[in-house]
Amino acid sequence: MDNKAILQMFNFSRSNTLASLKATTEEQALIVPEGFNNSIVWNLGHIFIAVENIMAHVDGSKANIPDGYKEFFGHSTSPSTWTKEPPTLKELATQLEEQTERIASIYGEKLQDTLPEPLRLNERTAFETYGEVLNFMIWHEGLHLGVINGIKRAQGIQELWKPLEAQETK
Repeated sequence: MDNKAILQMFNFSRSNTLASLKATTEEQALIVPEGFNNSIVWNLGHIFIAVENIMAHVDGSKANIPDGYKEFFGHSTSPSTWTKEPPTLKELATQLEEQTERIASIYGEKLQDTLPEPLRLNERTAFETYGEVLNFMIWHEGLHLGVINGIKRAQGIQELWKPLEAQETK
């Protein structure tokens, strides 16, 4: 798969995440329905920091993560342990949009390049190129977008993708 195709798929995945975000109220985003461990806002923040952490890890750079985000959205965190208000949906949307631009500008031309060392997720899986890592991130984002859709359905939300302003003009 060439660089353009990988970036196109990342942009497709991210645009769906952003569409879901823009079809969600702040109140809906904070609810953790029965049977779920996290909220919509947690899943959105987790998508953001996962991309930052992995891409920083593969090239040895510092992750571009705002203060407090790891405590809110890192692995094994949960809204049930939060002691302060998480970032708003607007803040997360800005972070996700800026991240999309950074990924394209920093990694867009080197997705076929071999990593300085393979990224190992477990004993069976190792990614060897930037493109393989970005493909994993696309999969990871889709996984969390599916959870977001499930959380919305559990809340009785029918319009998963329609922007809020379009829903209000019915």
